[in-house]
Amino acid sequence: MKPIEIPGITLHAWTREWNEKWKDSFIQQFREVGENQFVLRTHARDKTGEWWIHFPNVALETGRKWTPSKEQPGVVKQSKLLLENQKIKTITQNEIDRIIIFELEEGKIILELFGDGNWVSLDADGKIKAILHAREWRTRTLKQGETYQFPPGPKAWNELPEKLPEWGGKTRTLGGWMVTHLGIPPIWASTIAHEIKRKPEDTQPLTQREWKKLREQLQELWKKKATNYFLLENEEREWVLPDVGIESEGKIIQEGTAEEIQKKVEEKIINTPKVEAKDEKREKERQALTINIERQRKMQEGWNEKIKELQKSGEWVYAHYDMVEKLIQTVQRAKTKKISSHEVTQKIKEKIPAVKKVDAEKGLIELEIE
Repeated sequence: MKPIEIPGITLHAWTREWNEKWKDSFIQQFREVGENQFVLRTHARDKTGEWWIHFPNVALETGRKWTPSKEQPGVVKQSKLLLENQKIKTITQNEIDRIIIFELEEGKIILELFGDGNWVSLDADGKIKAILHAREWRTRTLKQGETYQFPPGPKAWNELPEKLPEWGGKTRTLGGWMVTHLGIPPIWASTIAHEIKRKPEDTQPLTQREWKKLREQLQELWKKKATNYFLLENEEREWVLPDVGIESEGKIIQEGTAEEIQKKVEEKIINTPKVEAKDEKREKERQALTINIERQRKMQEGWNEKIKELQKSGEWVYAHYDMVEKLIQTVQRAKTKKISSHEVTQKIKEKIPAVKKVDAEKGLIELEIE
């Protein structure tokens, strides 16, 4: 199965529905139900709701019966006293980023659905009380006791500025800029660019006039309330998108209500055979070992060739021992009488053509053997 992508505009539609449906309900339970999988249960006077959270990037309503893990991780235990029986005031999205916020009477739950994914429980002062993955960057720290800060991300489309935002430089494409700075799903990029008579691969920045038209289009999309959704696929992945009148570059797998599409996504993920993740450290060690083995093999081949050459020379010397002995004696006499190496070489070569060079001073004889 291809990776499933739930972009910011879809979360915008879902959180709007969830907020209408579940605000003023109470948190009943938060449990781990599998590796990187959690269920958050809420209850109201006449109904109970559950969200299945599958990190790094999926959060959806579920009707499936889940069995909690026998051993619950620290983030669940640490969140229990803070969360249970708290009233949900609102369920919103941070800008158009893949971040869902459950605002409680005292504190918040933050779901980060990007990167490795993360669950963060905050107290009333915005301090982190429980976290799934502690992280630290140059401008942002996620660990217990720290004040939570949202990462920089695309602004909500109803809050886009009138003035054209900063372009990323002429080397950047229009499509890349729209995806990165505006949070437009890549599968929508061609259609939205076409509305302003541009192409995603264009490298020239927008004009102020084009920006005004694009901004108005995105603000209209932001206000639309989706009642239907699509599950599509392109070459790289599958996409969950609201039906708001935008043509997507992809093949429709299924369409239906939010509940139907979420159920389909859940089934596809659950029924996909698990692929064991590679241990990056061991993989690097294996590659390094392979390289060393190949290097040693080549060195061994070189040594074997050298041994063969030396063995061949030794066998020749043994077979011509008398001649070699006379050569050595001749060179020793030449050195004693101070005869030049050139003269000695010429005289010896007349009798032994295999001699290439003689250095009487150093006592060296160079032979050419077959």
